[in-house]
Amino acid sequence: RALLADHAIYAEGLPSDLGVLSWNLVLSALLLGVFCGMGGILFRRSLTLGKRAFSSLKLPAPITLGLGGLIVGAIGVFVPEVWGNGFDVIDNIVKGASPAPIMLVLSLFVWKVAATVTTIGSGGLGGIFTPNLVVGTAFGAFFAYAIEAIAPTGSVESARSAQITFAFVGMAGLCAAVTHAPVTSIVLVFELTGHYELVLPIMLCSIT
Repeated sequence: RALLADHAIYAEGLPSDLGVLSWNLVLSALLLGVFCGMGGILFRRSLTLGKRAFSSLKLPAPITLGLGGLIVGAIGVFVPEVWGNGFDVIDNIVKGASPAPIMLVLSLFVWKVAATVTTIGSGGLGGIFTPNLVVGTAFGAFFAYAIEAIAPTGSVESARSAQITFAFVGMAGLCAAVTHAPVTSIVLVFELTGHYELVLPIMLCSIT
C-alpha cells in the first residue's frame, strides 16, 4: 500500500454503490454456492485428467510443452480472452455499460478451463489461481443471466448491478470450492472490490 496506494484493483470503474440486493437475490447466493461446489469438483478433476492425458502420450518434456502451447494458441485464435491472467476479461464483464454478452461468458466458462487444463497438464507453469477467478466470474455472470430470465427486473440498471454482484460472488464461490479456503475467498474478493455490500452474498456462497 505504501508503494501502490490504497485502492482496490476492481474498484475503479465500478458503480460507487451497487445497491442492496433484495432478500431473495441474497439467498440465491446459497444456490450459486452449490453450483460453485460442483464446479470446483469438475475443475479439479479436469486438471487431474489433463495431467493423465499428457502423461499417457509419453513424449519428451519439450515436445509435451510445445504441444500444450500449440493447443492453447489454437484456442486463443478463436477466443483470445483465454490468454493472459484474466484481469482484462474480468474488467470487461464487470465494468461494461451493459451486461456482458452471454456468448463471451459461456465461451470463458468452457475454453478458459480447457486452456488451463492444457497448460497444467502439459507441464506449463501458468498456475490455477487467476484462471479460477476468471471462470468463477463467468460462472457468476451466467447465473445472473439465469436469475434475470426466471424473474426479470425490467430494468437494465438492476440487471447490470445483479450481474456485477453475482460475478464477484461466483469468483469467491469457485475460489472457495477449488482451494477449500472459504474465509480467504471472502476477504480476497472484498479486498479486490472494496464493496462491503457484497460481503453477505459472498459469505453465503463461499461457505455453502
